[in-house]
Amino acid sequence: MMRRMAAVRTNLWLITALVFGVRTAGCASSEDDLSAQTNPDEQDAQTIPPVPVDGGSRPNGDATSDAYTQADERCSADGWCRVDMPNDRIALFGIWGSSKDDVWAVGSSGAVFHWNGTSWAAQRNLTDAGQPQPLFGIWGSGPKDVWAYSANEILHTDGWNDTQTVWSKVEVSRKIDTLPEAIRGIWGSSATDVWMLLGGTGMSGAGMSKCWHSYGWDGGTTQMTAALDLYKSASTGANFLGMWGTGPGDIWIVGENGRILHTDGYWGGMAEWTQPNSNTRSHLNAVWGTAPDDVWAAGEDGALRHWTYNEGGELHWGISDSTTTSVLRSIWGSSATDIWVVGDDDTILHGNGSTWSRSQAPSLPPGTPLYGVWGSGPDDVWIVGQRVILHRDGKAGTGGVQ
Repeated sequence: MMRRMAAVRTNLWLITALVFGVRTAGCASSEDDLSAQTNPDEQDAQTIPPVPVDGGSRPNGDATSDAYTQADERCSADGWCRVDMPNDRIALFGIWGSSKDDVWAVGSSGAVFHWNGTSWAAQRNLTDAGQPQPLFGIWGSGPKDVWAYSANEILHTDGWNDTQTVWSKVEVSRKIDTLPEAIRGIWGSSATDVWMLLGGTGMSGAGMSKCWHSYGWDGGTTQMTAALDLYKSASTGANFLGMWGTGPGDIWIVGENGRILHTDGYWGGMAEWTQPNSNTRSHLNAVWGTAPDDVWAAGEDGALRHWTYNEGGELHWGISDSTTTSVLRSIWGSSATDIWVVGDDDTILHGNGSTWSRSQAPSLPPGTPLYGVWGSGPDDVWIVGQRVILHRDGKAGTGGVQ
């Protein structure tokens, strides 16, 4: 939620799309298929199953589990607590918020969840044909400027509306010499400096990545121009997978086979990129940091790399021991000494800037993948994954949000 999700959004759906077309109306899956889903690249058209009568989320994702009681490992000793979901049979792939009272999560079967500081509400994103459309990530510059993306569409809304949140949509372009392009990520430094990452595969099988830049959403649409077009790799499917920056003059993208690119921003209608040595060949799924000289990248095989000064005073990507070999999928922190990383096998890591320790999660099904982490501060951190939302409010062992 599986290997690199399988590579956080492999090109498998791209090949399938070429032969059969992306699944839309008439390709609905069963609820059993939905509950078993762990790959965000799977283009499902399922109907979100009904919420359990008592609204509860069970440790094994089963609304009728006899093994569950209200006090049965609802919270871990480290203060992570399972939170009731509007529907507990979907996978959530991305999370972002503007404050502790405005948190968004998106995922399979078109799920769009919103936290208002008290509870989660749900809406569903649909295709033009009226089928649920999975969303793989979300970002915003504030509560009235929120961006999300499906496999091939970029979406925007002016904020949460409990009755009818309206999304505007733009379909990504396609090139003759590539298979359909997949959107990999969205990040921005402000409402008028937004970056979009895309990946595809050329007819030769080589990976082909693009990066677009937008000056924001205006008049129901957005104008996107190339900031990286195209980055070609000799490796099959070697695309970039994650993006983040400290500001308009410091943007990083990371991807498969340990590739990392950096730019000083989009100036004069262009962006210039450099490629430092990441000191890894593992796929990198996520990047985050606190300053231009304090950036972290996370990926497969437990790979963690830190952009910081070496003993000679030069900036480089240093190796950091994550203490795990699980696939790492998302990273976020409140400061340089309070960093969270999540991934497969219910992996939750906490870092102090130099060392990492494993944080205990509440009882989860074995191998549960965790896809996203975000917080508004050190005592308000959220994690989303396969049929689970976790929250930590800093009150270790006392339960947090119920």
